[in-house]
Amino acid sequence: MRRGQRSTFISSIRLAGLGVLAVLLLAACSGAQQAPSAELQAALQRGVNLGDWWTDSAGASVIRSAHHPTADDYAQIRTLGFGHVRVPVSSRRLAEGASGRFSATSIAALRADLAAIIDAGLAVIVALQMNDAQKLALFDDAGAGDAFARDWTLLADSLASLPADRLVLELLNEPTTEDAEAWQALQRKTLAAVRKAAPRNTVMLTGAHYADLEDLERLRPVDDRNVIYSFHFYTPHNFTHQGASWGWAMWSLLSDLPYPVEAQAMADALDAVPKPARDHVRQYGRESWDKAALSAELSRARLWADKHDVLIHCTEFGAIKTAPPASRARWLADVRTVLEDNQAGWTVWDWSGRFAVATDSEPQRTVPPPLRQAFGLP
Repeated sequence: MRRGQRSTFISSIRLAGLGVLAVLLLAACSGAQQAPSAELQAALQRGVNLGDWWTDSAGASVIRSAHHPTADDYAQIRTLGFGHVRVPVSSRRLAEGASGRFSATSIAALRADLAAIIDAGLAVIVALQMNDAQKLALFDDAGAGDAFARDWTLLADSLASLPADRLVLELLNEPTTEDAEAWQALQRKTLAAVRKAAPRNTVMLTGAHYADLEDLERLRPVDDRNVIYSFHFYTPHNFTHQGASWGWAMWSLLSDLPYPVEAQAMADALDAVPKPARDHVRQYGRESWDKAALSAELSRARLWADKHDVLIHCTEFGAIKTAPPASRARWLADVRTVLEDNQAGWTVWDWSGRFAVATDSEPQRTVPPPLRQAFGLP
């Protein structure tokens, strides 16, 4: 090799080396381009929601409700075999005064609670919650959408010092709007704002409306590997919400609906409900819900994930405590196993409250044996 050629060759190697180094440095600095860590993905395999805690309607005052978990709860949740919890957080609990903007004091209180969960050995998904009117206003007023992104920037910046491989940021629980395009635009805009403040954190994105499977299927994934796509599953609602005092008025009239559907149990349920509810009971019977039917539904999430090569997670599934106990345990078991068969992490709704999987017994809440078995816990 001639001297000039050798010099050119060495220079080329140096340039190539600098190029590789630049790529490696960029990858290291850009958490948005890193997939969620193996440790975080393992922790997200099974978890439980801590609802009715930071979603209390008391505005900006950070109070401790009857559903406030304790250090003993965190230890019990970890001992049972759950790897994470999800904490829905009301924007009103973070707001300050008439402006409605997030308060540094309230965010600090939230951060302390999240830190305590992480210190207990659990990962945590923090999910922003708003009431329906607030959520719909995000799309009626461009200023409200801008403020939403700014609030998330403040929140993400305040939480970014917590371990990134133990904290997931979920931008909005059940966006409510049926305008999938409008929600996608706002979600992408908010993600970009969050990425500037918390580049290393995994972010959960969801479909519009109530984050059901059809909403997930309408969602276009973003160019960000550090994202997990979430959905909710309460199908069939007449079973999971039987006896509910909110939502559709007919639910309050339903009772004793079995799962899986079985002829004699359906006849007993038909006799137990008032006349206005009987057609709905008959329809539930005709739908013949069982594990195969649930699997057919939930396989849609896997098909969508495979098409886009992304991670998926069911952030809510559950059945009300007023459902027949054996049927409830069977439904929870079937949904859990089908989710796992479809490589979807899951977070059951809820630790306490109307869908509680834990007992209210003192001195320590725990999950009773039939439900432990349903969740595949030791």
